[in-house]
Parts: sequence; structure tokens; C-alpha cells
Amino acid sequence: MSPQLKKILHLTGTPDSSLVQKMQSKDAQSYVQGLPPQKKKNFKEVFPSMDKNAINLLEGMLLLDPEDPKRLTVKQGISHRFLAEHCDPESELDSDPYDDSFESLELAVGEWKSLIHMEIMTFDPDNPSKTAM
Repeated sequence: MSPQLKKILHLTGTPDSSLVQKMQSKDAQSYVQGLPPQKKKNFKEVFPSMDKNAINLLEGMLLLDPEDPKRLTVKQGISHRFLAEHCDPESELDSDPYDDSFESLELAVGEWKSLIHMEIMTFDPDNPSKTAM
């Protein structure tokens, strides 16, 4: 387990079975199910000197379930009151949600190589959101 994931799960607790079932990777499901159960920590107790707005931001960003309505989007995160003095809404770019549907394709190694090659050859630095895939 990565040290970063270990620290996150130490704070958030291990995911419940309903969240584990949402994981697309069977390997990820097996891995998480094999972890010792941990309960969510009280962030205020773990970070007693941290600003309450910073704690609120951290809790919103570390919600593991992407469908949880309390989980912050990128836009919500950068406009959070803790970061208000650093946020300039005029300079922030909007983008479509990341589409990772290609990751679940069952392709042979040669097919993956062809797709990657096509992506590289058709990349347009003036229009990086337009991809071959």
C-alpha cells in the first residue's frame, strides 16, 4: 500500500462494503477487503491547531465515495472559503469531467500500443482537450 493511501485511510477509515462494491477493479476490492477495519478519525482531534475551514476543506476532499454529495468537486475545492484569498474565479478554467471509460477496455498489448501511438500522433497542443480516444 502506498504511504499516501495508508495515511488517507488512517484518517477516513476503511471503506464500507457498499463503497467497495462500487470499485471497478477486482484487485482493488480484494485489497481493500483485506485491510484491517479502521474507523474514521475526528479531524479536529487529529489536527487540533488547524483552522476549522482547513479541516472542512480536507474532510470534503478526502471523502472516498465519488458519488457522495458532500465530496468536493475541483471547482468547489478551489473556491472553498479556506482558499478564498487565493482564488480568482475569473482566471479559473472549466473543463468537462474526466472520462476514464477507456480504462476498462479489454485490449491486447498491441492494441493499447496502437491507441497510445495514435494519441501521440494526433495530439494538438493548441487544443489539448481534443483527443483521438
